[in-house]
Amino acid sequence: MGYCTHCRKGFAEEEGEYCPKCGRRLLPAAPQWRPYDPDEPLVVAATVYGELEAHLRKGQLEQEGIPVLLQHEAVGRVYGVTVDGLGAYRLLVPQGLLQEAREALAAYRQGAAPSETAGLLATIREEVERDLAVELEDEIDAPPSARPFLREVCRLAIERRVPRLADLPEEQRLAVEKVLVHILEEEFARRLGLPGLTPEEHVRALEEAEVPITVAQYDAFTAAWQERYAPQRALEGMADSLWDALFAQAG
Repeated sequence: MGYCTHCRKGFAEEEGEYCPKCGRRLLPAAPQWRPYDPDEPLVVAATVYGELEAHLRKGQLEQEGIPVLLQHEAVGRVYGVTVDGLGAYRLLVPQGLLQEAREALAAYRQGAAPSETAGLLATIREEVERDLAVELEDEIDAPPSARPFLREVCRLAIERRVPRLADLPEEQRLAVEKVLVHILEEEFARRLGLPGLTPEEHVRALEEAEVPITVAQYDAFTAAWQERYAPQRALEGMADSLWDALFAQAG
């Protein structure tokens, strides 16, 4: 039987992984709540960014028997931004359980990821497989952080769907692959509620990887993907377009 900590109710196994009333992911069983004084104040155990990460951490603490209230900025929910605290989620716990909550979160950061993490990473893989029409199976090493996992899933999907990239000179192959990974990663990250990055941040990361690209080019490539190639899942066409723009004209 699954249990929804929001509705405070259990549901039969056939109901699935999500609460049929509120849509939140169900815990495997009702938590054994740790004792605390209901009149004591709530304090901030941690601040995280992005709705998906917030609910992941909340689920982790609730599985440990620690009740959690999420407090967030409405602007972050509407616009999907994470700059200057917007889009920040505060995990509030009873003051008497603060130390235990921080220890549980520290264990998560050190790699002792809860079962909720596995569910999140599985969701990421399923989204990419479905939208990019590729089978990845379970061969990807799963880090405890969602964003690096998403990046690796996108990279492997490109490798599978566009095998002819391997025929390019290595420098050109890596450049095309990295730009396409960044574009796909950001699209899926925003869809899944992960913290977003600006085009400038993506371009800085690409420049550090010695990829010759400007912010204007990155914006144009992103728009081309969304408007022209994504509807047909045309990774091959997008890769060709990137190569033409970055290298063919220069040659």
